[in-house]
Amino acid sequence: MFSFKHFTINQEYSAMKVSTDACAFGAWLPALLDATVLDIGTGTGLLALMLAQKCQNSKIDAIELDAGAFSDASLNFQNSDYSDHINLINADIKEFQNNKTYDVIICNPPFYEEHLKSASLNKNLAHHTTALRYSELWVAIKRFSKSSTSVYLLINEGNFKKIQTEALKNEFYIEMVMNLKHNVNKPIIRNFIKFTQLKTSDIKYDTLIIHEGKEYSERFKTLLSDYYIIF
Repeated sequence: MFSFKHFTINQEYSAMKVSTDACAFGAWLPALLDATVLDIGTGTGLLALMLAQKCQNSKIDAIELDAGAFSDASLNFQNSDYSDHINLINADIKEFQNNKTYDVIICNPPFYEEHLKSASLNKNLAHHTTALRYSELWVAIKRFSKSSTSVYLLINEGNFKKIQTEALKNEFYIEMVMNLKHNVNKPIIRNFIKFTQLKTSDIKYDTLIIHEGKEYSERFKTLLSDYYIIF
């Protein structure tokens, strides 16, 4: 169990546990006014809850295929102050249809396509693209998008080109990239990327450093100050 300032994440049955990069991504997402949001692969519901906290007038559809993660998310949403704003759906995004389009789509997709897999089926679904390949993810994103939809993805640095290639096939273009590093001397580990359907030659790049020495960086503490109890 992981406690935040305004909600708690139970993660007993979820393969994907609360992680620093997911927390940073959720805090980085913009505050939205009266937006409709689709969270693809909500897992424990962490990102949906972080977004609901900062965008309390928004309506979030959170979809999850795995039964264990769905169970955790259900409990987490029910125990939060934001349950009226989040609709949890147990379904496969590749097959799910609701005839809706969204203002915002968020996703922390599986990281690994070619690495060795775990013996755990749940971990494979969460970490590997066995159940949802990047090409399938973008087809789903396209299906639930309108011309003004913004898409926010948390990806492994090594998958940047693959994700970008599939986005271009579906006429989505990078507008903003936040690179995440453990410290200033370490390589980039994750990318937070905003996509829209508007082409731009002026992509905004930034870098978030988690640690300065043995302490959290001031920027990281400021970003997570509404969520982390220790800040």
